[in-house]
Amino acid sequence: MAKHSSTQTRTLRASTEFGVFLAERYDSDEKKLAVERDVQRLMAYAELVRALDEQREAAGISKTELASRMGVSREVVSRLFSGSSGNPQLGTIVSAVMALGVSLDVRIRPADEADPRALTVSSA
Repeated sequence: MAKHSSTQTRTLRASTEFGVFLAERYDSDEKKLAVERDVQRLMAYAELVRALDEQREAAGISKTELASRMGVSREVVSRLFSGSSGNPQLGTIVSAVMALGVSLDVRIRPADEADPRALTVSSA
């Protein structure tokens, strides 16, 4: 039997609870799937922004300094890391990556290799 880490266990439990939540509130699979996609997208954005912020902190770069390196206002960086923008633009993400001197890897896989609804982000 496979063992799960505590994070995986919490994710599995949350996923199951979310599935129950959706089943109770939405009468069609189409509506449930749309909500699941929106949640997956938001989680992927949050994970990407978290990884960028970890890189920023590890490099000892302030948000003000990062904004200067990106050529944007401090408010743009604050919105990016606070999540208040909700949907960060790819250009903003790329600018932050370049300003931090890190790389961003994006993989596109055939649907049979992964759940087509799932978006994943990882940092090394």
